[in-house]
Amino acid sequence: MFYLYAISDPCTNWPALHPGIEDVVPDIIMLDGFNAIAGRISYIPTRDTSTVRSHWQVLAALMPHATILPAQFGTIFQTHDELAQILIGRRDRLLSELQRLSGYIELGVSVTDRGTQGSPRDNEAMSALNNNENRPGTQYLALKHARNKLYLQRERDNNRLSEKLCGTTGPLTKLVTQTSWRASSSSALPAISAAFLLSSNRLDAFLDALDDL
Repeated sequence: MFYLYAISDPCTNWPALHPGIEDVVPDIIMLDGFNAIAGRISYIPTRDTSTVRSHWQVLAALMPHATILPAQFGTIFQTHDELAQILIGRRDRLLSELQRLSGYIELGVSVTDRGTQGSPRDNEAMSALNNNENRPGTQYLALKHARNKLYLQRERDNNRLSEKLCGTTGPLTKLVTQTSWRASSSSALPAISAAFLLSSNRLDAFLDALDDL
């Protein structure tokens, strides 16, 4: 199997690529006017901290040297031929995006909800309703009210977080050309998912500002 990290312009001045998932150094697969950065893997990776870090380290090593389109985490092809066929089929769109991002970097940032802390009753309501537990009518309504209260609290927390991360006066926004984001009150999704477009020469400053947050 091949794990896709990114699409890049046909850069010839490549650095030594950083080892990625399974500690395998990715291949540079030259296609029709662009490159695919992909590594061989023996299993489908899970989205844990170590694996996401490996994915990111490959991208971080590439960014100063080429225009790249980062692949979504977990993009896998069974064979080299499958990878080439699908990507070449999207050639025009990929080349257009590479041209749009020339000199820029587009980064996605996801903030995981560590769990809004409600009262014991609110948390009991969330658990009972999510598990479809049968409760008497009046108790069910009370639990539903408590769950909605917890959702509203999550929404308020996410709004505060999104303002800090993407607000017009925030330290990240001052460094970027374009920002988009969405928030979720569901515990099954990231609390905040944001995308930032910035000049490639501002990458280090952006990462430093992100660490400070």
